Amino acid sequence: NRVGPKRVSRVRIPLSPPPYSHLMTVNQKNILEWAQKITKDIYLEFKKYDWEYGIKVFYTPVTQDNPPLVLISYQPGGDRGYYEREDKNNFEAGNFLPQEKNVYCIVENAMSRHIRALFQCAPNFLDQMVAFPLIFFRAPDVKTWKREMGDRRKYVENFCFEKVKEILNRLKPKKIVILGIDTYLLMVRKSILMDVKDEKEILGVKNNRRLAITSMIGKQKIFAMLHPTGARISKEDRDAIQREFCKWIQN
Repeated sequence: NRVGPKRVSRVRIPLSPPPYSHLMTVNQKNILEWAQKITKDIYLEFKKYDWEYGIKVFYTPVTQDNPPLVLISYQPGGDRGYYEREDKNNFEAGNFLPQEKNVYCIVENAMSRHIRALFQCAPNFLDQMVAFPLIFFRAPDVKTWKREMGDRRKYVENFCFEKVKEILNRLKPKKIVILGIDTYLLMVRKSILMDVKDEKEILGVKNNRRLAITSMIGKQKIFAMLHPTGARISKEDRDAIQREFCKWIQN
């Protein structure tokens, strides 16, 4: 595999105004324009690589600064069919608008059902959250990602990490939920999350398994948990995560 991205000619792709822009405030228009621009930047980077599985940026609308919560997962899964159905045609046509509705509210799959169940105690957050992955390039699984991306992987991941920093710095959410404890630890190690303090582990009752970690960055609250579908979680541990999450988000 070639190391680093291939060189491509720079293509000017204008941003598309949303069909409902006349109903938006100036601040909403500004944040939406920013969301389109960063999605476009990620798409143009993706086009430098022969990566058949596509990309995913935002799973939700992006309509406000300082959202009450952002939800960060590790990497979008699925084969190239997911990209073709969800984003490919829009991106190729220069339409980089985020989702009009939260994908986790309208899609029927295991991940969406777990997310909806997690937020049963605070359903209003589902309507106001901003959700995105840590790595925007899709892959069916981590083994495929490492094998097929090969030596190019560090370039792509570092690019994604910088974009996630940019998103967090721009949005400045009040709360952050991270799906995957390893994802949280990676974000700390790569200084995407900086000056983390007050870390507390939530352990399983029977096996002392680390179920979640809570922490703070200034006044920003963080809840990192075992991945809802990527980790094998017993009903007892899932219920314990749910209880701790509800206490955390309602505090």
